[in-house]
Amino acid sequence: MTKPIATMLVLCGASMMSFVGVLMRLIDRGLRVASVRRSFNTIKAIFNLAIAEHGLDMRNPFASIFMPEGDNNKRVSIPVDTIREIQQSCL
Repeated sequence: MTKPIATMLVLCGASMMSFVGVLMRLIDRGLRVASVRRSFNTIKAIFNLAIAEHGLDMRNPFASIFMPEGDNNKRVSIPVDTIREIQQSCL
């Protein structure tokens, strides 16, 4: 089972720059940095698990990739009264 994991790591390591390019394109298209970071953290966690579970002697290739700081603007909430009106109109 180590062979498919090792192959995956080599392939992903070789295309890491294109992966970073995909992340930047997602941000450029309007996806929030926090959303991209959440997806990126999932991918890093998968690599960390594969490295630990298979005892691979390597560092996570995505561990040192720079992620830009996101804006701290919170979304505007829908007022509770508006939500209640919508609920009432659905009944």
